[in-house]
Amino acid sequence: MANSLELTAIPDQLYSGERRVLRLIDESVSYPPSDFTVTLQLRLGSAAPIIVNMNNSDGEHKGLLELTGRDAGLYNYVLSVEDADSNKATIASGTLTVLADPANSDARTHAQRVLENIEAVIENRATKDQQSYSIAGRSLTRMSVDELIKWREHYRQEVSRERATQAGGSSRKVFLARFS
Repeated sequence: MANSLELTAIPDQLYSGERRVLRLIDESVSYPPSDFTVTLQLRLGSAAPIIVNMNNSDGEHKGLLELTGRDAGLYNYVLSVEDADSNKATIASGTLTVLADPANSDARTHAQRVLENIEAVIENRATKDQQSYSIAGRSLTRMSVDELIKWREHYRQEVSRERATQAGGSSRKVFLARFS
C-alpha cells in the first residue's frame, strides 16, 4: 500500500531537502522489473547528477529521490530503461523544478535585500570620512551619499510595488482628473 509521501510519477516540482519514494507503476507494467532496470538521472547545469536506481519492489520499480543538500533550480531529467542484454532506451525526459527549502531560505526578494544593504551602508557611512582611497596601487571609490539615496529611493519604490502586488492590489497608480 502506498503512503501519501510516495510519488507515482515524476512531479513537476519538489522542494530542496525532500526525500521521496518514487514508485513507477506505469513503467513497471511496460517494463517489468524482472526483465528491465530503470534509472532516473537529474542534472542541474554542470553539477554532478542525481542518480536514482529503481529497484524491484514487489513487482514495481521503486527508488528514493533524495534532494537533501541540492540547489534550487530547473533540473533536466532522463528516465532510461535497460534490458538483460544491455540494450538501453530513454523512456521519458523533461524538467523538474526544485524550489528552495522554505524553512532554510531567505524569503526576501532581491529588492528587499538590496534596500536593506543600501540602508546599512548609509547608516555606516557616518563613521567613514573618505570617499575613495588607494593602497598598494589598488583603489576603491565609494558611492556618494547622494547616489546611495537615489538608489535607496529606487528600491523603496520597487519594494512598495512588490508589497502592493502581493496584497492583491495593483502596482499602478490611478490619477483622476476633471476637465472643464
